[in-house]
Amino acid sequence: MSGGKSSSSTSQSTTTNQQDKRIGATDNAVVLTAEGGNVTFNQLDAGAIEAAKEIALQSLQGVLGGAGDALKAVSQANQQAYQFADAARVQENEKNYKLTVQWVAIVVVIGLAVWGYVNAAKR
Repeated sequence: MSGGKSSSSTSQSTTTNQQDKRIGATDNAVVLTAEGGNVTFNQLDAGAIEAAKEIALQSLQGVLGGAGDALKAVSQANQQAYQFADAARVQENEKNYKLTVQWVAIVVVIGLAVWGYVNAAKR
């Protein structure tokens, strides 16, 4: 018996599939394409679309209404803060005026006292 020959071989293959699925619209027409010609078109109920539009519109109105209410609340808070600050300013001005009048009166009284003392000492 003699030795035999051995051999082996390996092969590999790659398959690439590309798919082209497009939807286009022009002049009130919808065009659908797919490789192999297998296209499924599902028509939507116009009532369902109208209802969805109505829901979206109501949601938008709710958001805008809420934003308007929030803006009104911020405006009112700003007005109240301004009124509070203005009242505090007026109160502070009145207090400063009263203190100024008091100090002027004290200075005048002291001035008169000094003047009287000086004039009394001259006699």
